[in-house]
Amino acid sequence: MLLVLLACSEPALPIVARWQADRAAAEAQIRAMPPVERALAIQALARAAPGETLELCEAAPDEATRADCVRINNRPHLRQELDEVPSASERVRPAPGPPSDRLPVPPPLEHDWSRGAEPACDNDACRTAAARERATRGDWPGVLGACAALSADKWREDCYFQAAEHAARSLGAVAYPDASRLCHLATEFRAQCQGHLANELSHRPSESVAVIGELWKEYPAFRDTYLDLYWSEHAMSLFKGTAEASDHPEAERYYRMERALARVADADVRPLWPEDEPGEDQFPAMRVRAVGRRAWSSDPAIDERICALEAEGAAKRPSRERLAAGLDDPEPVVRWT
Repeated sequence: MLLVLLACSEPALPIVARWQADRAAAEAQIRAMPPVERALAIQALARAAPGETLELCEAAPDEATRADCVRINNRPHLRQELDEVPSASERVRPAPGPPSDRLPVPPPLEHDWSRGAEPACDNDACRTAAARERATRGDWPGVLGACAALSADKWREDCYFQAAEHAARSLGAVAYPDASRLCHLATEFRAQCQGHLANELSHRPSESVAVIGELWKEYPAFRDTYLDLYWSEHAMSLFKGTAEASDHPEAERYYRMERALARVADADVRPLWPEDEPGEDQFPAMRVRAVGRRAWSSDPAIDERICALEAEGAAKRPSRERLAAGLDDPEPVVRWT
């Protein structure tokens, strides 16, 4: 009976209710369970409280359950409650660049895949693993069949999300159009999914940039935004030593920022400019390490000064003197920075 209850959909599982009422007692109960029941209990709890159950993962009886538990707890988007389907968002500002550090939600991308067979599984962790494996082979109907078999909307959507990531990781830029279609099926998470695709493909801009531009060519605002996101991810990968350098004309201003950050010990890039305040949309904006924004200038000398200020602002102990020097700059965009 316990196996049946644990395999059912959330939220009223007995072990979940026990954990919510008394975590220590629930953990003791889980550790005393036979391996199969313990695996199902840990899967149920990870899905009921993602981000709060990481310590339980080490009690998993097998590596697959442990990896599934850790994966769920380390995916921040799963901590949000599913609400209504987000609407597509486009840039509306006079100067180029994103109006905030939030990723835009892309427009719909249709697919013509038929649903493939469900995997021979009896739990969501196994079904999601099957979807990831099928994605690495470009078996899109198979991904649909595996993810559609999951027990709840959140986990179906994350299943498509994970499948998209694994397709890009395994197949490279050639998989980007179909991986983006999987991201669309991730509904509530489709903006975050696009962010992960940019990261997965950041190592080879010679292959990826043209594919991204082609997919979004009918949506210029999204094309520009996702290429901006891509270059910020690529520059980060390059300076970590995991990507090939590019001579693309867009690459240099992203490299310029990373060179400035490399001169600062323990730089902490965070959203210093999360969204446009009145009048700030006059400055061209670009992403920094995917999570932040900065103003920029097409004049390399001016842009160097902006980067120096941004890097100083990312330092743990920024120099007030260096920051104050920017207030005397002849360029408005530098003084504003």
